Amino acid sequence: MRLLEIHLECADLEASIRFYRSLLPQARLLWDGVDDPQAFLVLPDGTALGLWSTGTRGVHEGQGGSHVHWAMQVKPDELPGIADRLASLGVKPLEWAWKDGARSVYFFDRDGHQGEFMSKDWGRSEPSASTPGQA
Repeated sequence: MRLLEIHLECADLEASIRFYRSLLPQARLLWDGVDDPQAFLVLPDGTALGLWSTGTRGVHEGQGGSHVHWAMQVKPDELPGIADRLASLGVKPLEWAWKDGARSVYFFDRDGHQGEFMSKDWGRSEPSASTPGQA
């Protein structure tokens, strides 16, 4: 089993699409265009980040989340490039060091969602290793 998708509500869908396409250049965009209130950025492993215009309802009246925290696992050597990419997009990268040596780069998008790129592999971490440390 794996997490397949997560959906974020966005006040300005087109601006959010531009931001996340720049941040995740390897993702494939699935979007019908201006009249479509939902877009999906699909990563090479098939995981999708859904971007929904605020107020959009999906199947069974589901909706995207507001002020969501989400994270993607990356290789440790990818973190500096991600921090640089965030800075080039006008977003402050916030770095964090975990007690087990893993590192994260956090950020907040224009809608208040907190994204994280993390070098930790939760499938291989001990429960005691999940306690945050100071960067």
